[in-house]
Amino acid sequence: MPIDFAAQARSMGAVTFTVRSLEQLKEALKLAKQEAVSVLIDIKVLPGTNTGGYESWWRVDPAKVSGNENVNEARERMETRLKSAKAF
Repeated sequence: MPIDFAAQARSMGAVTFTVRSLEQLKEALKLAKQEAVSVLIDIKVLPGTNTGGYESWWRVDPAKVSGNENVNEARERMETRLKSAKAF
């Protein structure tokens, strides 16, 4: 099922740009920097033309409760770093 990410973002108050070319992307990036609210740039690509080896773009938080000290340390590092992240 196709998902219209731009429509979803607009429904939550974000400014959206849909781009299909490098020139449109450059313009969208320039305009996005001028916005005071969250921005979504919906980049339309042909299936199978994405960059290989690209890792996930979404954030998956470490568990809040764990018996593994490495997981607890990762959670603490993430929470510390998030304090300096830009709020949207």
